[in-house]
Amino acid sequence: MKQWNVYHHMNRIQLKKYRLFGGFNSLTNYFIMFLSLFCSEFFFSTCAILGINLYDEGNDSQLFMFFSIILAICVCVMYGITLLKSISSDDVRGCCLIFLILALFFLESPGSEAGQTLIKTFIGKSIPAILIVLIVCKRGGIDLLFSFFNLLMIVLSIGLAFNFRNYTDGDIGLAGGSYQALSYYAAFAYAINILLMFVKEKKSDSVYSKINIVLSYAFIPIQICSCIIGGGRGAMIFLILSTLYVMWLKRNSIMRHKLTLIVLTLAIFFLTLKFIPYDYFVILESGSERAFSYLSDSGIDMSDTSNRDIVYGEMIDAFFERPLIGYGIFKYIDIYGTWAHNFFLEILVQGGLVFFTICFVMAIRAFFRWKSLPISSENKSLFNIILMFSFVKLFFSGSYLMDPLFWFVIMFIFLYQTTSVSYNC
Repeated sequence: MKQWNVYHHMNRIQLKKYRLFGGFNSLTNYFIMFLSLFCSEFFFSTCAILGINLYDEGNDSQLFMFFSIILAICVCVMYGITLLKSISSDDVRGCCLIFLILALFFLESPGSEAGQTLIKTFIGKSIPAILIVLIVCKRGGIDLLFSFFNLLMIVLSIGLAFNFRNYTDGDIGLAGGSYQALSYYAAFAYAINILLMFVKEKKSDSVYSKINIVLSYAFIPIQICSCIIGGGRGAMIFLILSTLYVMWLKRNSIMRHKLTLIVLTLAIFFLTLKFIPYDYFVILESGSERAFSYLSDSGIDMSDTSNRDIVYGEMIDAFFERPLIGYGIFKYIDIYGTWAHNFFLEILVQGGLVFFTICFVMAIRAFFRWKSLPISSENKSLFNIILMFSFVKLFFSGSYLMDPLFWFVIMFIFLYQTTSVSYNC
């Protein structure tokens, strides 16, 4: 595929444009940024490969916090270097947004632990994601940034494979993480895998290419099984949507035989269920029941969805209590003790109809900007996978303030195709 080897085809003049550190290779800089953007996926997969359980004896999440802080600092340093050379209009917009959110936090001063976690995660993960977009907008190199997706898929898949040894002990999670995270990681690896199997513009007869194809098919059963074992409802929906998206992309392609091979691979996957050990079959059955627990004979039933029905009910009541301006971006957490676990409900509770209207108008603008993003079709497909992955997660769990991929997607749509006005320093 053209873009995966883009680094090797660049001439020296092009490479100079991507240098951020004097002695650093440009590929290193973009790998650090990619690593920061997907630090959770890389970190927990690597720990699974090494056999490290982060929440076992003597281990806790401090190791992951240290890892993400180091990456965040690296991204901030890289962005600082770009500011020393010039300040663009995109820099002004991005930094104003960051300072606005931080100012709202200090004005509202949430006292709950959940509120503190929200702002810490925003600072440690979401702000670096915003800075990565600002660097890419100024320096270019989206091809370089996206060239690491195949590596991410391979590391994730190997981590998922090594993690199977823990399931029979009741440890459903990647390297000691949550079972929801396991499911989402597996679904994301699957989506990248099947997409990269279709976006190659040129066939290659190299040994590496043939090995990569074999691994891609071998990883599919591992990815699907891991997603089912995790039992993530949103992850299962994303897995289905990503499959439909890839089939839609190649609906008129001459490569339809690949779709046939995908179907055959899935058929083999389901046939192997008859031959797996009984312990794993029980785990798969339990995970599938949880993944589709919201479906019943009478339709949608939210009563068995990890208390999401209770949380959603409370958030709906909160909206009707203050429908116009809401409770505040952070303050509502002090009242209810948790975030809304749904993107729409969170916006309504935070700022009522006023904030929702603003977001709706911005969403319409984002849609038209997204349609005309000046990137290659291959990169656009990968970008759409990130967009879909982020928003599916936000409809089921967490908060948009805590999701770095959400901020990467939104900032990229609004800033990447705009013309930056630079002010040399």
